[in-house]
Amino acid sequence: MRSTPAVLLAAIALSFVGVTTQARTLSIVADPSLGAPALHGLAKFEDAARAKGWQIERVSSPDGAHGSAIVCAALAGTLKSWAFAPQLDRPLEAAESLAVRKFTAGGRPAILFAGADDRGLMYALLEAAQEIDAASNAPGALGAREK
Repeated sequence: MRSTPAVLLAAIALSFVGVTTQARTLSIVADPSLGAPALHGLAKFEDAARAKGWQIERVSSPDGAHGSAIVCAALAGTLKSWAFAPQLDRPLEAAESLAVRKFTAGGRPAILFAGADDRGLMYALLEAAQEIDAASNAPGALGAREK
């Protein structure tokens, strides 16, 4: 169950609408059990965000976040223990499946990248990183392309 880049782009763009250029910090909550593929995807996502001028902070939960927006990256098994994470529309059961979901955490825009396994999460994060690379530098838009 792979998402299209357009779906990921829309989720990213909608999640960060209204974030000002003065407060461009992303707080990243990452599943501590991520394997090498997912960590690779997360590193590429962070690199793409930094290239667009975002600062990155790693936190253990949204409660400790200082950023203007929150990005959560987790394996499906971990989501059950994250009370702050939104429910997925359907379970991630197939290998390499992924989900992207926008939500609000602590009054801030947030986005969840989830994978059934490390490769699924890696695919979600790599697609998001590509969309960020292609994105406009418009204020408040992390992932919004100019039309």
